[in-house]
Parts: sequence; structure tokens; C-alpha cells
Amino acid sequence: GMGDVVSIFEKGTQYVVISKHKEHEHIATFGIFEDKQECDHFIENAGFPDEYEQKIAPLNIVWPNEEEENDSRS
Repeated sequence: GMGDVVSIFEKGTQYVVISKHKEHEHIATFGIFEDKQECDHFIENAGFPDEYEQKIAPLNIVWPNEEEENDSRS
């Protein structure tokens, strides 16, 4: 039910780091991180190659609630 979904985010938004190749559509996701500061720390220390760019995304955007999509059919 809806209550289950809410409980995932009770302690605040969690984040993932998305590393995307600037030319190719290659995407890798790293996480889960508790806040943006942890994400920044990870990016700085991971030594990503220059041809990749990193973005920080809230977990609930990367991982949408599937139940909402199903509701639109009714």
C-alpha cells in the first residue's frame, strides 16, 4: 500500500551518484548515500575519468513509485 512507500523516505531523502559518459549513453549509478555531502565526497575520491560527468539525484526520482503509473489507467 501507499504507507509502505512513504516509510522508505521517512529519514529524509537519500541520493545516488549518476556517472554519465559525455558522448556515449553509458550510465553507471553509485549509492545509496545519506546526503549530498557524501555524494560530493564520493565523486572527489572515486577518480572518475574526465569523459564522464557526475550528477547527484534524489533516490525517489531514479526509483519512481510504480503504483502511481498504474492508477492512470482507471
